[in-house]
Amino acid sequence: MGAGYLRIVGFAYPLQAIALIISFLMRSTERVKPPLVSSIAGLITNFILNWILIYGRFGMPKMGAAGAAVGTLCSSAVNLLLLVFFLSKCRRSVQLHLRDMLHFEAPFLRTYFSKCLPIICNEQFYGIGQMLINVVIGHQSESAIAAMAAFRVLEGFVFAFFGGLADASSVVVGQEVGAGHHMRGYQYTKGFAIVCPAITFVICLTGFVFNESLFSLFGLGSEAMFYGKYMLLIYLAAGTVRTCNYIMNTCYRAGGEAVFGTVLEISCLFAISVPATWIFGMVLHLPFLAVFSFLYTDELIRLIAEIRYTKSGKWIKPVTEQGKHSVEEFRTLLKKRFHIFNLQIG
Repeated sequence: MGAGYLRIVGFAYPLQAIALIISFLMRSTERVKPPLVSSIAGLITNFILNWILIYGRFGMPKMGAAGAAVGTLCSSAVNLLLLVFFLSKCRRSVQLHLRDMLHFEAPFLRTYFSKCLPIICNEQFYGIGQMLINVVIGHQSESAIAAMAAFRVLEGFVFAFFGGLADASSVVVGQEVGAGHHMRGYQYTKGFAIVCPAITFVICLTGFVFNESLFSLFGLGSEAMFYGKYMLLIYLAAGTVRTCNYIMNTCYRAGGEAVFGTVLEISCLFAISVPATWIFGMVLHLPFLAVFSFLYTDELIRLIAEIRYTKSGKWIKPVTEQGKHSVEEFRTLLKKRFHIFNLQIG
């Protein structure tokens, strides 16, 4: 069933990649409504076609998993077409022109890849780490796997919130740093690192309070319901910390620093979370909830390191000429503030 699904849905991935590029282009130039509208349209299309094609409604063939793939492919096409339409209609800001996309200069390529490659490596190795963790989860009991599947849906719902917050934060911080307003971008990052996790905590707490109603939607058994409840309780703390790390790393990238967050996240993932989860799940065969609690053990270590790095301001490394011109002034001002603070503490 999975193979048949992938043969169809694979055609949607290039469309999603192009749509993501256009969406980020529009968001970073303060055009946030078109990506929202196109995403909603794609979601509605996906939902309707899934309902029709998976179960064979209105005389259509009952396609099962293949029907879900067709729905995803069509929704991806709808999302992309709407984004292209909005992009062509709005000429107040940056446009996508083929001649510009194919014209590269050596300085631009060096700058781009110095920022881009660490992020690509980050996502690739993070995906490998999550695959290894999923191998461990796949060897748990059927109730645990069912609870994990339902939890991933709820986790994705939470991620939709803090992922959107992170994207918005990166746009704001990137604009301030690029314009040479480094102190403002620095203060914004510190504020986002508090506000965004607080919002995530409230969302997770709401999910925990209504856990029975939420998990009952998935038709889980009593044991799986028990697992799901305490998974949400664990995620109440882990998800909040994870959001804080995610927001700060996203702001680092917006400020021009792509290496520190990558090295920290991947080293902690493969040095702490993956080995701990593998040992306790595959070797020691501890109860599922104990194994699950180790999925996020690296987040606390990252939080300590990222708080220190955020306060240092070393992540502000602008790529624009305007930003580069004022970065030394910012660093001097920040050092003076730390010096005055230390004298007051002393």
